Amino acid sequence: MILDCTIRDGGYANNFQFSLVEIRKITNILNEALIDYIEVGHGLGLGAGNLGHGYCFEDEFEQIKTAKLASKKSLIGTFFVCGIGKLENLKKAKKFGADFIRIGFEINQLNEVKKIINYCKKLKIKICLNLMKTHTISASDLKLAVQSLSRSEIEYFYIVDSSGSMTTFDLSKVLEIVKSNCKHKIGLHCHNNLGLANSNSLWFLKSGGDIIDGTLCSMGRSAGNAQTEIISYLYNKEVEKKYNIQKLIDLSDKIVSPLMIKKQGIEKIDMLLGMSGIHSGFLKLFK
Repeated sequence: MILDCTIRDGGYANNFQFSLVEIRKITNILNEALIDYIEVGHGLGLGAGNLGHGYCFEDEFEQIKTAKLASKKSLIGTFFVCGIGKLENLKKAKKFGADFIRIGFEINQLNEVKKIINYCKKLKIKICLNLMKTHTISASDLKLAVQSLSRSEIEYFYIVDSSGSMTTFDLSKVLEIVKSNCKHKIGLHCHNNLGLANSNSLWFLKSGGDIIDGTLCSMGRSAGNAQTEIISYLYNKEVEKKYNIQKLIDLSDKIVSPLMIKKQGIEKIDMLLGMSGIHSGFLKLFK
């Protein structure tokens, strides 16, 4: 499974200035490319704009509605951060068409996140948990946190490499703890500060993980995220043929890249060379 969060986490790279027209186009093509989950809204979650974190160009609930109308198969959701969002935001998100909510929380917010889970259950909406800054948590604290949430009715428990600093060695230790103490499916959200987000995502799937996140053009905070076009290609190659890579590459090149303040990720031509196994020295033969 792949979740694309370009319209949410990618917003850090354009100050959350996606228009409804752009959201409709991006969502429609992600849906056609068979991406499983699409996340929209403010990077810091529902209600963040009202707390001084910068306003989205378009209302976050209208974003959900627009994405939902543009998607036939992909599930549409949004982000909610403990300490920022309010419960009434969740109810409104559901009303506007959200299929899932991802709840971002820190290790010291276990009691709060349990209350939010119970509220979401009443709304009959799919729930994912993102344990933010997972890389900073000790093995003993991580084990206790996972055990504390093991009976919660959620879809996915996410490992979150918030600083893009984790290697596969780091991930292997964290994944083992989570798998051993959690009955839920497990996800991975990577940032790319060491250039490892794509390879870590592939390793995670091959090691028993269930869902990975990406953004088109690697668009996002700091060094960006795992790149949707690349992890989809790797999924097709190493797991099963599922996603339409050409649609994703065209979408990133023609629609998403022009929206970015600074360039991130691997450029289209370099991706195509890597995917086809052609040395860049042969490019002159195609010109």
